[in-house]
Amino acid sequence: MKRNKLIGVMGLGAGLVGATVFVASCGGGSDGDGSGGTPTGATAAQIDAASVQKMLPDISRVVPICTASAVTAKGLAKSLPASGWMAKLLAVRAGAMGPTAKALTGTPPADLFGSCGGKVTYLNYSHLTGVTRGTLAFQEYCTKDATGATTVVNGAIPFVNTATPTDAGPIFQKLEASSQGDLTTVQKDANGAALSTEKARFNNLVYTAGVPGGVPTAATPDTLTLGSVVLTNKDGKTYQQANYAVTQFVTATGGEQMSVTGTGYRSDGSSYTITSTEPLTLDSSGNWLAGKLTFTGANGANAVAVVVPGAELQATMTVNGEAVTSGVACK
Repeated sequence: MKRNKLIGVMGLGAGLVGATVFVASCGGGSDGDGSGGTPTGATAAQIDAASVQKMLPDISRVVPICTASAVTAKGLAKSLPASGWMAKLLAVRAGAMGPTAKALTGTPPADLFGSCGGKVTYLNYSHLTGVTRGTLAFQEYCTKDATGATTVVNGAIPFVNTATPTDAGPIFQKLEASSQGDLTTVQKDANGAALSTEKARFNNLVYTAGVPGGVPTAATPDTLTLGSVVLTNKDGKTYQQANYAVTQFVTATGGEQMSVTGTGYRSDGSSYTITSTEPLTLDSSGNWLAGKLTFTGANGANAVAVVVPGAELQATMTVNGEAVTSGVACK
């Protein structure tokens, strides 16, 4: 089971949250105050074909959008390129789910070194009676893609990992975290020319095990809540997401299912809702089976992303019932 895929999606900050920011953020007027608090008195956002088309390149960075022709279950585009920092944070909760899963111990995990430099390390690490405190620090952490383009992440995430001590080792219960200022992502092409600099920060992330030491079920799923996340894009505009709630569990056939709700805010402060109107599901091999995310704004206008079955996360999209036809064809 490729559980890292669902962990990456549950990362939200650069997975689903990133997708929702891009799907409904275009057309906003101001840069926002960037305070990280939830905007008050927000009006409902306008969602239309023109705004979504404008943002397709950004949407596809997180959830690749394709057209329905030539859909197959294999060979889909690469996905979740920007989910790294939140996925690594969630990995703090301890390896794979299941009866053998253990929480952090008195010895901090080994540093993770980037393929082109830098590292992810643990600072201020302490462990007492099952409770681990520390800071997950990205220090010039650099990764390189097949084209030679690089992504460098810097930033710090203080966390508290709560577990129950047992003779066999601590059993994970809960992870709590908020970023310490901004997490900065700088992208450069193969020649070293700057492509973009983006920032993100979040607060009140809480990940709770539905069945500590065991497998989450429909009756007792794993849950993730997120107070807010603020993203500033390469153009300097700030967007917010707030009040996210995610549930995830293992199905009877060994696959996984996830549902999500939340609220997004454009840079002008107008809001929209996100709901998984069909749960996101994977099979026991980690392949995507189905799922539908609906983004609803003013007067019931909506954008709907429908998961394409396959090895990687990819979706077709409609805006107010009309298909988006300018995406890359699903392969």
